[in-house]
Amino acid sequence: GSRFMASGAGHAPTPEEEGFSKATIVERRRITPTTVFLGLEITDPGFSFKPGNWVDFVIPSLQTVGGYSINSLPRELPKLSLAVKESTHPPAAWVCQESEVGHVVDIKSGGTWQWEDGMDADADLLLLIAGGIGISPLISIARAAAEASSRPKRVSLMYSSRTEAELAFRNEIESLEGLGVVTSLFCTGEVAAGAAQERISVTHVEDLAKATGADLEKTVVYLCGPPEMIDTLVDGLLALGNSL
Repeated sequence: GSRFMASGAGHAPTPEEEGFSKATIVERRRITPTTVFLGLEITDPGFSFKPGNWVDFVIPSLQTVGGYSINSLPRELPKLSLAVKESTHPPAAWVCQESEVGHVVDIKSGGTWQWEDGMDADADLLLLIAGGIGISPLISIARAAAEASSRPKRVSLMYSSRTEAELAFRNEIESLEGLGVVTSLFCTGEVAAGAAQERISVTHVEDLAKATGADLEKTVVYLCGPPEMIDTLVDGLLALGNSL
């Protein structure tokens, strides 16, 4: 009954020549001091994705390919949204410093992570644990699971960042609570309203199970965040009865 999936918050895609779709930037705003939200519109009716997927992201003037998780839902196509964390990697630097509404890029969806209606329907708890920009694919999965007609008995999201300003998607997270998702925020570096000032630990998972009556042996966990966070949590989560 239980499954466990962990992923780093980024990936290194390999450029491919076929299967890309044109996307126009129709919205661009900074959602945290180091993260830019991009709203794209895709003209290709054949473009599709599943919640949890990323896109390979090609800027015409750059040779390097970016890889960013999708945080919107398939039903929202032809609109699609991404959150890009600032870095020296050329595509991320372009998004955060140079991109403008009206710019056209090439994208292609993919990835080993995907969630769709009916998955984990026999799970007692679908637990999504996000650190930093790792919230991006998990906000999509959380929304999809909350809206699914055949869904796990319980859905919960735990999300941590270093500072309060870096907690992205606060409005979306509040909306999830209205759909019955149990959400918990953690802020590791400072005191923040509505967030615990500590790192997410296995103890928090055990406390959640006790509070909600969830069976940890029938729990499916998706974990996405910085490598050190994943390393810290994986062994403890496996020991609770989650199998890879």
